[in-house]
Amino acid sequence: MQKIMHISVLLSPVLWGLIFGVSSNSIQI
Repeated sequence: MQKIMHISVLLSPVLWGLIFGVSSNSIQI
């Protein structure tokens, strides 16, 4: 269970980065 928690914590910033990246790209276009 602890491994899942660490993975989610490590992946959350990446997911947010992808979301903000897509939103910024859509705004630029």
